Amino acid sequence: MNEERLQILEMLATGKIDVAETQMLLEALEKGAAVEPEALKVAHHGKPGPGMPPPGAPGHALPPMPPTPVGLGLPRPPRPPRPPRPSFRGRRADIIDQALQLRAHGLDAAYVNELRAALGDASLEEVLAVGIHRASPETVRQLRELYPDFTIDDLVQCAIHGVDADFTRALSDMGYSDLSADDLVALRIHGVNLATVAKLREAGLADLTAEDLVALTIHGVDSDFIANLRQLGFGDLAAHELTAMSIHDVSPAYVAELRAVGLGELSADEWLALRIHDIDADFVQRMRQLGLEELNVDRLVALKIHNVDADFFNELAAMGLIDLAEKAPAEA
Repeated sequence: MNEERLQILEMLATGKIDVAETQMLLEALEKGAAVEPEALKVAHHGKPGPGMPPPGAPGHALPPMPPTPVGLGLPRPPRPPRPPRPSFRGRRADIIDQALQLRAHGLDAAYVNELRAALGDASLEEVLAVGIHRASPETVRQLRELYPDFTIDDLVQCAIHGVDADFTRALSDMGYSDLSADDLVALRIHGVNLATVAKLREAGLADLTAEDLVALTIHGVDSDFIANLRQLGFGDLAAHELTAMSIHDVSPAYVAELRAVGLGELSADEWLALRIHDIDADFVQRMRQLGLEELNVDRLVALKIHNVDADFFNELAAMGLIDLAEKAPAEA
């Protein structure tokens, strides 16, 4: 868009000229001709200015005369149906719409020029897409330098969710230099800040993906949660194991309660199975009081799934179907 066209659009947006006058000026620019202001007023208002010939005089084109009406009282012949108008919008109409959008969103020419310079080879539509979210031209320029492959849509999403150059540079210094725009936006949406990443790294989780960071943050896995599990003997748990334990509430208190009734060192998957099937310390304790000592995780889960509890064992014993006092044969 050249300077003359931009000036015309600014005049339209500020109300100095209307749409019809804007169209005439744009047509004149396209033809390489000039439009005299007085002629512009006459064309729009139908009134000549000072020094302009009156209507009908040489140099002034008369408006077309209306057709002679058909005689009074005589029926008119039926008119043929009017063909549908093509839904074509000329380039000038698009330019007018763009100017109105600029003004509607409070974007002035200086800001638009700065944003276009930061975006590089971008159309006015693309400038509008970024500008309506009040993206700083300097931030856009820095993101362009750091991520030259980012599309306009990527920059729009970054602008909406507050992804700036400082955030991306700090992540890069922590080893996250190959994140996509979707990764960066997801981190911002779910509140993964730089302090969170730093604490997880201090807890020993250094090789986390952006997806891991989001999952850990969503489900409340922080450095304190990890430290408490390690105090109970859990070693280097993977990010997905920590996330699953937090989701299913395998808390340090839950682990301590079950260990107190005889369940010792179990894997993360075994603890998850116990918690998912709601096996608590009372359930295990009542089974052990019946003399059922051979209770591993698989058997406990099977009993719980099929609703086999201590009361059911006692009913079977009362009917003489089982002998709870009978000891299991010793293994050879």
